[in-house]
Amino acid sequence: MPLRIHPSSGAIQWLATGAAMGVVAGVTLGLYEMIVAGLTGPGFLAPVIAAASLVDGPDALAAAEQAEVIRRGLMVHAALSAGWGAFFGLLGALVPVLRMSRLGVFLVGPLFGALVWAVHFQLAVPLLFPWFPTSPGGMGLTGHVALFGAVLGALVARRMDRYSLRAELGQPSRAS
Repeated sequence: MPLRIHPSSGAIQWLATGAAMGVVAGVTLGLYEMIVAGLTGPGFLAPVIAAASLVDGPDALAAAEQAEVIRRGLMVHAALSAGWGAFFGLLGALVPVLRMSRLGVFLVGPLFGALVWAVHFQLAVPLLFPWFPTSPGGMGLTGHVALFGAVLGALVARRMDRYSLRAELGQPSRAS
C-alpha cells in the first residue's frame, strides 16, 4: 500500500518546521562541537572544516584557503541539520503518537539525536569518509543527544502543538 499524505494532515507544516528547527538545533550542536574542539586541541574551527571535507574530500582538512572551506563547512552542516530535521518532522506527521503528543515529540528528540549520531559516525563516516576526524570519547554522542536531538524535539514540540490537533479534527491550521 503506497504511503499517502493528505495536505490537511499538517504534513507540510511538520516537514517545514522540522527543517527549520533542525537548522536551529544544528547551530546549538555546532557551537558545542566548536567549543569542545577549541578546548581539546584540534581548534575552534576544526568541526566546520571537517564538515567541508564531506564535499571537498580530505583536501579540505589542509586547505590554504580557509574562508571558502569554512563557508562550505557551515553550509554542509546547515544542510545536514535541515535534512535530519525535515525527516524528524516527517516522522511527526506520520506517527500518530507523535502527531498527537507534544511530550512524545519532546521525548523522541534525544533518541533521534542518538540515531543521527549513529548513522553519521558509526555507518556513513567509516564507510564513505574514512579521513573524517572523530570526536573525543563520547562528546559527539552527548552533543547529538543533548544539543541536537533534545533541542530539535523541544522546538518542534513547541511549534507543532499549535496546529497538530486542529489537523486531526479537520480544522484549518494557524502557523505562527
